[in-house]
Amino acid sequence: MPRPAGRPRPAPGDALVLYQLLLGAWPPGLEHDDAEAMRWFTERLAQWQQKALREAKLRSHWLWPDEAYETACREFLEGLLAWPELCAELAAAARELDLPGALNGLVQATLRLTVPGVPDLYQGTEFWDYSLVDPDNRRPVDHAARRAALEAGHAPHELLPGWRDGQVKQAVIQRLLALRQARRELFVHGDYAEIAVDGEHRERLVAFQRQHGDQRLMVVVPRLAAALLAGADTPRCPPNAGATPAWCCRKGERDLAKRADGYHAEVGAGHRHGDRPAEELPVGVYVRDS
Repeated sequence: MPRPAGRPRPAPGDALVLYQLLLGAWPPGLEHDDAEAMRWFTERLAQWQQKALREAKLRSHWLWPDEAYETACREFLEGLLAWPELCAELAAAARELDLPGALNGLVQATLRLTVPGVPDLYQGTEFWDYSLVDPDNRRPVDHAARRAALEAGHAPHELLPGWRDGQVKQAVIQRLLALRQARRELFVHGDYAEIAVDGEHRERLVAFQRQHGDQRLMVVVPRLAAALLAGADTPRCPPNAGATPAWCCRKGERDLAKRADGYHAEVGAGHRHGDRPAEELPVGVYVRDS
């Protein structure tokens, strides 16, 4: 972008971070030709940018702000988002990250609530959360929407087709919190053992078992699964990817499938809806009493 002579430019590092943030923070429902929504998005990013520049302490500082440099960076940001062709490309690139991001979000929520330790949960982030640093993360939370989604009582797999609203993430969290409460001793005192996985997609799986007394927990989640999402319309590996959605493994990881004998699916594969199998989730949490 051309600039008048003598005017500062954003440093390459500051420009790179901005591009990365544009991709990561661009919400799934944001259309680049929605002028009002784009103005709101730009202002949110500008507030983040000022804080990032001052806290990096490279070109500006809270005590000694370089207002000329900060202004140049803001003008650079506003120029990017006022460029229709570039905005269209950014929006398209951000859309490529939606499914992998949602899949990783479900995986992270599952691991956070099943690995040893105390889960780190932030009230108000039960749905997908695209908040930036303060003051952006101080925006009001729509608790009514979250309460209504819980009261509807939908199972996680029922919410997967409408994954963009984030309700599937809250449903997974609710199920796992209920499981932790019901099996408190398992989660407080249970050991942790990695499950070795073999087969075609072994590098795309994380699997472990926890046990306390007669209670056992098995967790299986995908990783590095973006390549398997080609052609998918929900954050789950499609059957034609050579792996089942819930485990990304059943065609190759036969030993892992054998381990599931006697387990009951709390979250993930195994639930049924009427007389037909329910749509599977990309995460699996299984328990058994032996």
